[in-house]
Amino acid sequence: EAVEAFKKNVAISRNPVAMYNVAGGLARLNRKDEAFEWLEKAIVAGFAQQANLDADADLENLRGDPRYKKMQDLIERQIAPCKFMPEAKQFDFWIGNWDVFNTQGQKVGINSVESIADGCGLLENWTSVLRNNGKSINYFDPSTGKWYQFWIGSGGGALRFEGTFRDGAMRFEGVTIANGVKTLNRLTFTKIDENTVRQFAEISSDEGKTWSVSYDFK
Repeated sequence: EAVEAFKKNVAISRNPVAMYNVAGGLARLNRKDEAFEWLEKAIVAGFAQQANLDADADLENLRGDPRYKKMQDLIERQIAPCKFMPEAKQFDFWIGNWDVFNTQGQKVGINSVESIADGCGLLENWTSVLRNNGKSINYFDPSTGKWYQFWIGSGGGALRFEGTFRDGAMRFEGVTIANGVKTLNRLTFTKIDENTVRQFAEISSDEGKTWSVSYDFK
């Protein structure tokens, strides 16, 4: 009776929790095939309560079935979709703890880059040898198909970039306006090897006709 009542709820509201309860009732009745069908419907519709899936007594007789692992994987994709999104991993080569040098081989600072939000973003923690510091958040937005970087430095300077990973490098572009002067910015990250990433910054004050190097670090 509970199963039929929850099915009526689903017909009215498409509620994923109601779908989940249909699955639980069917599992109690040992109608496993139908239970798995409804459990998958619930997860695809947005049910993402991993704790319920692993502890609910209603699902006890499903846990020994090979199909149960598929349900766990589907919920993990709901909870942490970026772990399964290839585009969200394009900038992973920057993750690590880095000693940073200029083209003359002089150390200019240290940088710690970590994965955040279950793989949905990168957090940069920069400290220069002059002790100024800054942070940036970097993330891929599937709705636009672009990467974004938002930087704030201890001196108050803020930069906003958007870009894409192409031709083997992460390529950002941005615009800053200071004292009425517009400046275009380009920022390119290239993996040289497992221990080296090049960060190359350029600026233009003539709408991109000419560019000059702001810094070139590895």
